[in-house]
Amino acid sequence: CKYLGPPKESGVGKEDVIFMAGDWPKKNETIYLCEGEFNAISLKLCEFNAAACGGKNMSYKQGIILSDYKIVLCLDRDKAGKQGTSKMTSII
Repeated sequence: CKYLGPPKESGVGKEDVIFMAGDWPKKNETIYLCEGEFNAISLKLCEFNAAACGGKNMSYKQGIILSDYKIVLCLDRDKAGKQGTSKMTSII
């Protein structure tokens, strides 16, 4: 099962949104950012503020959405996740 994001016909793409597992925390709180939505849900079940960007890349828009928070990157430990971590640190 995979979360596919909003349909393209809506005019909103996956790169325009952040999946937040639960309610958005207050500004300046920590958010644990994952690639996948189900990873974020798992972290939320452990009572972490968790979100997903929907892949190994973060768009500029997603960076703006997250700019008021302290972000801990929790990407996969595979090659793509390591590359994503490197790219995301320059955005957030």
